[in-house]
Amino acid sequence: WIYEKKIRGQSSYGPVVFRTWDFGGQKEYYATHQYFLSKRSLYLVTWRIIDGERGVDGILQWLVNIQARAPNAPVIIIGTHYDLVKERFPPSYSEDLQQMIRDRFINVVDADKCGLPRVIDTIEISCKTRHNIKLLCNLIYDTVFDLKCPGSKERLLEQKIPATYLALEDVVGLLAVERHVQGKDPVLRAENYRNMVMHEMMQRYNIAFRDLSELNQASTFLHENGILLHYEDATLKDLYFLDPQWLCDMLAHVVTIREINPFARNGIMKIEDLKHVFKSSQFAPSDAQTYILNLLNKFEVALTWDNRTIIIPSLLPSEEQLRAGFPGCDVRVPVRSRVWAMRKSYGNRHSVSSAPLTLKLTTTEKRPQRPLSDIPLTADCIGTPKISDPMEKDSENSGITCYVRHKTQIESVVRRLLLMSYFPSGFWSRLMTRMLADDIVVEIIRSYFLLPKDVDMDPLLAAVFNRRAEWICWQTGMELRYLDTTLFRMKEHLSHLNNAPFEYRQMKFFVQQEGSWSDIEIMNSAILEIILPNQTVVIQIPKVDADGIIVAYDNVELQPNSECVAKLLSVSVDHIDTLLEDWYPNLGTRFVHTSEGKFLVTRLVPCTQCVVAHVKEETGSSDKGHFSVTDHAWEPGPWHGEPPWRTGMDCSSRNHSMGSSRLSYSPNLAQKNRGSRNSTMSHDSDSGVGPDSNSSSRKPSTESRPEAEYTSGIESTLCIEALPETVIYSFMVEECILTAYEQRVLQCPLHGNQSLLQIAPDTVFVDLGERHLIPPDSVRRGKMLGRGAFGFVFKANIKQRGSNTYTEVAMKMLQPVDPEVVFSVYATLCEPRPNRCRFR
Repeated sequence: WIYEKKIRGQSSYGPVVFRTWDFGGQKEYYATHQYFLSKRSLYLVTWRIIDGERGVDGILQWLVNIQARAPNAPVIIIGTHYDLVKERFPPSYSEDLQQMIRDRFINVVDADKCGLPRVIDTIEISCKTRHNIKLLCNLIYDTVFDLKCPGSKERLLEQKIPATYLALEDVVGLLAVERHVQGKDPVLRAENYRNMVMHEMMQRYNIAFRDLSELNQASTFLHENGILLHYEDATLKDLYFLDPQWLCDMLAHVVTIREINPFARNGIMKIEDLKHVFKSSQFAPSDAQTYILNLLNKFEVALTWDNRTIIIPSLLPSEEQLRAGFPGCDVRVPVRSRVWAMRKSYGNRHSVSSAPLTLKLTTTEKRPQRPLSDIPLTADCIGTPKISDPMEKDSENSGITCYVRHKTQIESVVRRLLLMSYFPSGFWSRLMTRMLADDIVVEIIRSYFLLPKDVDMDPLLAAVFNRRAEWICWQTGMELRYLDTTLFRMKEHLSHLNNAPFEYRQMKFFVQQEGSWSDIEIMNSAILEIILPNQTVVIQIPKVDADGIIVAYDNVELQPNSECVAKLLSVSVDHIDTLLEDWYPNLGTRFVHTSEGKFLVTRLVPCTQCVVAHVKEETGSSDKGHFSVTDHAWEPGPWHGEPPWRTGMDCSSRNHSMGSSRLSYSPNLAQKNRGSRNSTMSHDSDSGVGPDSNSSSRKPSTESRPEAEYTSGIESTLCIEALPETVIYSFMVEECILTAYEQRVLQCPLHGNQSLLQIAPDTVFVDLGERHLIPPDSVRRGKMLGRGAFGFVFKANIKQRGSNTYTEVAMKMLQPVDPEVVFSVYATLCEPRPNRCRFR
């Protein structure tokens, strides 16, 4: 595209040639766009105005992806279909949305710390009526001429390009075409790339680079301009991709629809199946499992968590799909390990019946549910994961059936919230693979439930325990289930879904900072929620007489092991913290905050009693058992509450009704207070657009406008009720850690003492178990022996367990100690003494 701005009275810089990449809007291809995001680019993010607030929300992820790959790159947000607005919506509709965009993406303090690039302006256009098209062209033209070279005042478009760079561009294009004609991949190893490029440049143009460094610099320039692709990555730095479009097409095969890639069933795929995906292509890479897999990993298009499986985040179901109960969206990845062999062998040795044993769910919480599928979980489920079919009917000969019910005490639920400025690109996919690959989870599950001492492990009970645990994965979260019980759930708290009774953005959170309680801004935060339900499981084991008739049920109550509960919390928190600090240091480094004093990541532990009070107020009961993401969509079956033999109901007759998630797509026009950040900058000062259009989006909007309450013409009627504000007192994790040094309780202004053992067990090392913890009164600290980089080393004596004898040990203290005592001793140790050192 060639364009030159021509306006009377204004000088022109001359025509500009734009190389344009048009990225598809399908969500499956979002991940592949990252290969083409470079710093030397202007980005146009388009959205449909008629999508309303939902469309504005969709802009954020595009901006976050741009900032991740091209920090501080210029962006123009363009609203399309302006001609349809007047036909469907009230007069102020479009301007309200434009103001929302300015508040959220333009007039933002410390935009880079919020994961946002440099958004130049927002404009609305219509391709049908040509509204603002000329204005947009001029805005693009002016913006590109305002771009400067990094660390220089020179305009980017006025930068002098060496002739060797231009020659290299031509040679790269010729080599790509040549390899296509030969039926080879347009990919070269570093040594071949250097030799072929130098030979072609000398033969065709009689010029050459002075040294290897100049060639590398020229290749980097072409990479930044989208001519070729080369990444300074440990696994990819030896490869040069001569045709970016070819590479995009190849990688798109992995994330495309099921008809093209039937091997990636809902986001899980075997590595060995990659060769089948690229088999149909004329230029299929011969070593797909090398550089293709490395590229998929680098940009989070597909990630590995073991040596034979990859997860494709864009193909995983969304939380909306899981809640709606769409067939084929229940993706379950079994937790597998050799430790299960012990239980299986136990069950086989004492097996008394060859009848198949099925596990069906009945619960006392009166919660929506589905029966557990009878499809066995095997190692083969990885790559072709188990897909639960809600309409599947059980066979009439179902064999012996055990039932499970739960006891839930919401006071025992462990809850952790992370308030983040934003979720960076690839965060959830990388976090999922870390959790899936962690073998500690298997060890935790094996000891999670405590079997009563008076209960023997009979064959039926052993068969129940033999059921594997499984991960349920979706795009923004995952949960761990065992014995059809949710042990752990970690997910993004999505504002457009019904999260009742835990609508965090409608609550008021208070946190104690510097001795006083103050509310914390949560409306514009990305919320990560960790929940450990801590449920007691009651297994109903049938008693069979000599004729094989069930005469009664024995109840076996399994209490959760508090040590294992704390381990699950500790493992997840460690993975999150490590991921943020290693992969996203700008966001995840501890105590980094904005200029307004807001932490980029705030870790909260809500007061349990405040949560219980809120649940009672919302539901009228504290017995809240909806912990699985799949609970929202299913009605209880006819065998709900009592075993069928007691109620006379037929187990095999089950009727399921598929629900749908409650989604609100209508713009929230009546809510003017959107919690936007204040800024001293006016949107006009950012704008590169002049006052050419009377309907320009840059016209300032009035905060109180009666037309905003006019909602006729909107497809969904918007009802806004003044709800009473729920106050939740919370504690920062750092405060919990500090409190654990001296005492084990925190003070809630409403509910008094809150035990750390209950609300934050990981801060008091419950996950380590009593055998690894030493009571403070069993240690006698002596004199200081030395000082290291991370603490002080003291002589100490420790009391042996079960006796009154003490053993001499060295004790390293990482926490601060009394400086007067330490430095007086340290000064004595460091005092110079005669004849201490001699030279020879």
